[in-house]
This record gives sequence, C-alpha cells and structure tokens, in this order.
Amino acid sequence: MSENNNTSKISSRFIYALAGFALVNLVVWKTSAFGLFTPQKDLQQLVQQNDESDTTSMSKTWPWWIAKAYLDEKQTPDVVVLGDSQMATAIFTADAKASGKKVDVIAHRHVEGLEQRLSDKLARPVSVFNAAMAGSMASDHNLIARSLFLDDADTEKPKLVVVGISPRIFIDNTLPSAGSTEPFRFFSQCADPGNLAQLAFTDYFDQMNWCINKYLPLGRLKTEMQTTYSPSKFLPKTTAIAKKSAQKADFMKGMFASATKVEKDEWFVPAFMPYLFKDNTAEYVNRYTNPNPPLYAGELAYFGDLLERLNASKVPTLIVMMPSLGPNRALLPETFWKVFRTNISSLCKKNNATLVDMSTSPDFVLEDYLDTVHLNATGGLKLLTNIANSISDDRNLTAGLTNQPVAAKPIH
Repeated sequence: MSENNNTSKISSRFIYALAGFALVNLVVWKTSAFGLFTPQKDLQQLVQQNDESDTTSMSKTWPWWIAKAYLDEKQTPDVVVLGDSQMATAIFTADAKASGKKVDVIAHRHVEGLEQRLSDKLARPVSVFNAAMAGSMASDHNLIARSLFLDDADTEKPKLVVVGISPRIFIDNTLPSAGSTEPFRFFSQCADPGNLAQLAFTDYFDQMNWCINKYLPLGRLKTEMQTTYSPSKFLPKTTAIAKKSAQKADFMKGMFASATKVEKDEWFVPAFMPYLFKDNTAEYVNRYTNPNPPLYAGELAYFGDLLERLNASKVPTLIVMMPSLGPNRALLPETFWKVFRTNISSLCKKNNATLVDMSTSPDFVLEDYLDTVHLNATGGLKLLTNIANSISDDRNLTAGLTNQPVAAKPIH
C-alpha cells in the first residue's frame, strides 16, 4: 500500500512540475511582447549584444568577429569565401607574404591576393570577404552564409561565393556533433536550421536540450540572460588588460584555433616565415578513424541545402576541393574517396555549382605545406592563383562580377 502511495506522490509531483514549467514558459512568452527578450535574433542584434564597447572582450569568439566584420562592410562584398582552417591558413600566409606585413588573423577579413588577381583579370575592382573559420564544418558554412546574406530577402547578395571543402568538414570523428561547434551555436540564433536541426545532433538528449534552449520561451530567456549578463562584462577593466599583456602572439594558434575567445592585436601571421613542416598524420588518424561516422549524412545534407539556397538566390558558386598531401589522403580508403567525390559532384551538378577538384593537384608539392593539409605562403599564393583562374575562365562565375559597378544597398 505504501509503495502505491509513494508512486502516486511521485506522479503527482511530476505532473505539478510539468504544469509549473509550462506555466512559467507561458508567462515568459507573454512578456516577450513587451521586449523582455528576443525569440529569434537578426545578425545585428546578435553582434550588438557583445559589441566592441565591452572592454573585457572575453565573450567574443571567432564567429562574433566575422559577423561584426561583415556588418561593418560599407557595401556588399563581390565575393564571399567560406571554408575551414585549410582555406583560412592559405589566405593569411599568402596575404602576409605578398604584402610584406604581418597579418592580424582576427582583423584580416579581405582576401587581398584574390582581390588583386581577380581585379587584374576582370579589369575592375573586386572585393573578396574572408568568412573562412578554423574548425568549421559544412553545417557551419550553411549557417554562416544564411546569417550573413542568404536568409534576409532585403539583404543584397554577393555576386559569387567560393567554398573550400575537404573530407574533414564532413566526417571529423573528434567532433561530438555538428551542433557542438561554436559557429553553430552562434549563428543558429539567427539562422534557424529548421528540419535540419535533428541532423546536427547524434545524441537525443543533446538535441532535446538544444530545442528547449532554442524554442521554449524559458530556455530562450536563459540563453539571453547568459549572453547579455555574462559575468565577464562586470570584471574590472584591468582584468582584460592583464590577460592581454600575459598572452603572446602565436600565429599557429591564430590560424588553427576555432572556439577560443579571441581579441585583436594578439595573434599574427608574420610576413616572412622560415620553412616549417609538421607531420600531423596522428591528428588526422583520429579525425578519420571512421570514414562514415553518424554526422556524415547530416553534413552532406547541410552542404546540399547551402548549394540549393545559393542556387535559388541566383548566387554563382565555386566549390574548391582543397589540396592535401598523399599521406593524408591515404588515411581514407579509396572506396571513401570514390563515393565522396560522387556525392559532391552530384550535389554541385544538381544545384548549378562549379566544382574544381584540387585535392590531388600536382601544382602543390611538399614545400607548399605547413603540415599534411595546411598550405604555407607559397602554397597559399598558388591556391589563390588557381581559384582566380577557375573563376575568370568560367563565364557563369564571372557573370555578376563583369557587370558595371553599381552602388550597393546597405547590408542591414
């Protein structure tokens, strides 16, 4: 009899707790009409929450800096480049060498080497925005593009999008799920993944927690409060100054880091670097342990959705399969490469995207690499030259770039 009473009490408490949770969510939902919190933010709101006037800067991440830099553009860039550290490293090292000046990897958001090459070939100024981010996945590229320019019908679109891809952005075994990345958490606040959200999580409870924080009023309020009233904002200014002075500029960390909190004037790529090579095969053995992990299908779906959205928006797209050394490619079986190339080629063809496969290009030799996948300055300059040639030789890709320059509409 007592067991039945205990069970009844537990059931009653659960029902009361559930009813209470629902009631609190209802109250929060009602108060949202008075501006207590914003259920779905646009990019401007997202950036303003942690703007540059916050002197501690401890809440700023790579996605925040990229979003802010894009919003700060005086006009819509002609070209936007997406990719992970393979693309970002090539850009930073190439531009540093070509300019003869060190490059702040936080502030350097224009691909000067590609701008120069395209401007020379097309006989008109071409602006190229660098939205490549170390550690990012295909799902991140999807949300970045949608947040910056795709989802808002009133936002002017770039005339061309270039996306650097490799197997890692689809099958990284060191990643718990697509939804665990810093770019996903940041940009999904303004670009709703919709039906693709379920593919971003390999664990049911992670997906449920994300849905609660994303869609239930109480969860959204919690996220809003954590962001708006972050403890770091109330630290003395001297804390940030001491923190900054204690850190040393580290160009390797700057190029390869992804989710680390970052500031300007900390991480640089030097103009002249000695030839360095690091064998990172062991790292990629871990990344490629399973060539068909649970997140693979989801990342392909996000990639296909990105291409579909770009095509629907009439934005020409160049997909670049990034170069890598033979020992790195050999970590994945030939059966993987065959299916992978077929999948990518099929998605590109279906969505009118141009595919250039540089993964096995003989143009890139050992001396062009920092490790088995990342290019140094020499390799980076080769990559930018090859991309410029691929664009200028394709009339579909240059269609928007060769038009007479017009006054751009405001981005937001």
